[in-house]
Amino acid sequence: MKASHRLRLLLLLPVVTVVLLATVVVLLSLHNIRGHFATSGAAQHADLEVIARMADFSRRINEVHNATISALRGAMADNLDELQLYRQHRNIVDELEQLDSLVQQLTGSELMISANHNSAHELQEEFRAYRHFVIMATDVIAVDPQVADEFISQAAAHFREFSLYTSIVSGRLAERSQVRTTEQNALVNNALWQVLITGLLSLLLLFSVAFLVARRASTQILQIADALTTLSRSEQQEIPLPQIEAMQHGQGELAGIAGTLLKF
Repeated sequence: MKASHRLRLLLLLPVVTVVLLATVVVLLSLHNIRGHFATSGAAQHADLEVIARMADFSRRINEVHNATISALRGAMADNLDELQLYRQHRNIVDELEQLDSLVQQLTGSELMISANHNSAHELQEEFRAYRHFVIMATDVIAVDPQVADEFISQAAAHFREFSLYTSIVSGRLAERSQVRTTEQNALVNNALWQVLITGLLSLLLLFSVAFLVARRASTQILQIADALTTLSRSEQQEIPLPQIEAMQHGQGELAGIAGTLLKF
């Protein structure tokens, strides 16, 4: 390899090293930030899913209550026969079974647990009581509509209670979701600042090292240039060049140039 190529490599190597390491730091930083955004997005998606399920529960329980009232009116007016009433009873029981599973999922969700509010437990208890009276009412509605009406009246009281708790829980979930979103945004911002500061410090350190290496190389080159100038202007046979003599004991292309220079 020619001396000029080696010198060029010696000067460019620190710069290339800085660029490569800076690229690695930037890529790692972007990967870290992307991970925080993914975590934040997943948490917000889970919170919104719980809130959507709560809204779906409210809609479906209202439909069940309306269907129960409709069945009672149909039985009292003799507009529905026993087979039709049994079908409605079966549909209501099946729907309440699914809603009970939905309530279990909601009360066991991370967002509901983090809200840590007694309304969730009260909602669960009131729903179970409502479910009990509705099932009893639709079970006897074809035989004794008056008894069914009494059961439905008791169920309606529990319906009002857990409707109130449903509103409270929905509000608590919305508030908790906003708090969690704020916390996730704060975490992402902190991670962004940490990555930015770490990246800047890393770049500063790398540039400092590169500057010291380049300064050392340029100093040696300037010493060789000064020695050449001294040799060209001096008429003495032996000129003391202590810096060049010290340089020739090193390694690399500059040491070889220093040794050659001392032979003149």
